[in-house]
Amino acid sequence: MATVSYLKKKLDNIFSQYIRLKEADEYGYVYCCTCKQRFFWKDVDCGHFIHRSANSTRYDERNVAPQCRACNRGGNRNASYILYLTGKYGNDIIRQLAKLECTTKRWSEEELRDLIKTYTEKVKCLKNEKGITV
Repeated sequence: MATVSYLKKKLDNIFSQYIRLKEADEYGYVYCCTCKQRFFWKDVDCGHFIHRSANSTRYDERNVAPQCRACNRGGNRNASYILYLTGKYGNDIIRQLAKLECTTKRWSEEELRDLIKTYTEKVKCLKNEKGITV
């Protein structure tokens, strides 16, 4: 039986693919949500506004976006990320995510398995829809 830790890692991978593919154009390119540079979807991260250690927002699609590795792993781009999020979801999104961050969420094996199944299917559909084979 898989552990919650193992299932979270597996879900992290498939959720990341989904977020990046969802934003990709028909050629597989996305824009970094903070620096606005264009990259192939596999060459960017799934950047979290609120760090993924907060389980309550870890798999919240509003909390994540394609982000280049430089911005995600070393750049201090909070202001740019805030502008991206408020432009996409409205002025209240930062407050909503901050409120969620303060809640405790413990993922069960069943919840994680369900999300893995859901996002695996979504990734498959997006790849087919966009003609992306890699």
